[in-house]
Amino acid sequence: MTRSVLTSMVLGASLLSGAAMHAETPTSVSAPVPFTNAKLVHFDLRNDTAAAIKVQAGAIELTLRPGYTVDVKLPVGLNVVAESATPERAAGSVLVQVAEALAGSTVEIK
Repeated sequence: MTRSVLTSMVLGASLLSGAAMHAETPTSVSAPVPFTNAKLVHFDLRNDTAAAIKVQAGAIELTLRPGYTVDVKLPVGLNVVAESATPERAAGSVLVQVAEALAGSTVEIK
């Protein structure tokens, strides 16, 4: 009996660790908005540069891989800031300020 329980535990742990090793970068991010009635806007961020870009949106930090799109849901008025420099933007610059007009659109970062 203990042998089958031990075998099951080892098998389960090995399956979970394999899945974690091959996990992809998240393709969807939603900002927590505690205790407010802020309107959330759903739009996409796409990295059109040749290098990965680190961005920050409130308390959320993301790394956008080159050529990939990440859909986000963020509150109106929040700034998305570049933490790493791009060929056209300095680190610390505001990439976009979330507005209702962005709903359903794709923001291309160059």
